[in-house]
Amino acid sequence: MKRVADYLNFSDFKNEADEKLLPIIKDVVQKQFSTNEYSLYQKNKKIAIIVALCTILPLIITLATLIPGLMNSNGSATLSGIVFLGITVILIIVASVYNGLRLKAAHNISKSILFNINKADLHLKAINILQPKWKFLGSEYECDNPRYSYDKSTRKFQRNEYYTYRPSVVPSDAYIADISNCQTIVIDDKYPAHFSNAHWIYETQTADGRGNRTTQETHFYVTLLKIDARYLESRHRTSFMYFGSKWYNPAGMKSIKLENNDFNRLFKLQSNDEMKMRMLFTPLAMENMSNMWNRNYSSTNIRNISVSAQNDIIYMSFLSPAGFGLIDVPKFAKDPIRTTNFIYSDILKDIFSLYFLLQLVYIPNYLY
Repeated sequence: MKRVADYLNFSDFKNEADEKLLPIIKDVVQKQFSTNEYSLYQKNKKIAIIVALCTILPLIITLATLIPGLMNSNGSATLSGIVFLGITVILIIVASVYNGLRLKAAHNISKSILFNINKADLHLKAINILQPKWKFLGSEYECDNPRYSYDKSTRKFQRNEYYTYRPSVVPSDAYIADISNCQTIVIDDKYPAHFSNAHWIYETQTADGRGNRTTQETHFYVTLLKIDARYLESRHRTSFMYFGSKWYNPAGMKSIKLENNDFNRLFKLQSNDEMKMRMLFTPLAMENMSNMWNRNYSSTNIRNISVSAQNDIIYMSFLSPAGFGLIDVPKFAKDPIRTTNFIYSDILKDIFSLYFLLQLVYIPNYLY
C-alpha cells in the first residue's frame, strides 16, 4: 500500500507554538509598550477620563437650571444654565482632544509593533512546527515561469486566474477591487505553493417608492493558492477536484464514489480517472483526510474551499479574512496582553489554515 502522510492537529500545534512563537511575540510587543509613546498614551488617557468625569457636575447643573429657566421665563436661571452649558461643552471638547491624542499614541504603538516584528521568521517557525520539511519564503521567491507561479513584474497571478478559480459564492458580476502580492511556501524543497488575496466587491442597486436608487456593496475576501507540481513524475500526474465548482470543471469531471462514505460526503471527489483515484486515495489516506477535516476544520479561518488538480498545477481557492497570510496588529494597541493575543491568534489561524489546505494533497501523497 502506498505510504500516507500524517498530520498535526491544531491543539498540538498550539501547544508547541506556545513555547516557540508566543515568547517572541510577547517580547516584541512588550518592548513597544515600554516606550515613551505608551507613557504618552497612559497620560492622555488619564487626562481624558478626568476631564470627562468633570463634565458630569456642570451637565447636571445645566439640566437643572437651563430647562426650568426657559420653561418659567426665569432670566437668572436661564443665564446660569447657559454658562454651565458653555463649561460643559468646553470640557467635552478638551476630553475629546485628549482622547484623540490617546488614540494617536495607541496607533503609533501599533505601527511600531508591525515595523519591528519579524514576519518572515514567525511564519517560518510556525510552518516548521507543523511540517519541518516545508519552508515559508514569503516574498523571498524568484519565479521562473508565470504559468506555474505568478507574474514576476507584478508579483500577482494572471487576472483571469482570480476570476476562473474564485469560490462559487462570489457572484459572476462581482469585480476585483484589490489584489495582494504573492507569498510562497515550498513543500519538501520541490513544490512551491504561492498564494495571493483578492478583495471582491459585488454591487446591487435598490430603489424606494420614489424611484431613488441606492447602491449596496457586498465584500468578499478570497485567497487563491497555486501549487507548482512540475517535479511530480509524469506517470503520477492526474486531474481531480474536491468540493466541485460551478465556475470550472476541466474535461467535465465526474463524481467518484470510493469505499469511505465519510470521505465521499466531505470531499465530493471528481475525476475522469477512477483507477488513479483509487490508487491515490487508499483507505488509510481517506481515513486520515476525514479525521483531519472533522477534528480541525473548525480551527481554521477559511470557508467555501475549492480544489482543482490539473496534472502539474494545483489550484485552491477559499473565502478568508481580510489580510490572510499577513500579520495583523490591532489598529489601536492599548494593552500589551490583548495585543499579544490578537497577533498570536492571527498567526496561528492563518498558518494552520494554509497547512490544513496543503494537507489535502499531501496526505494522499499526490505530491511526493
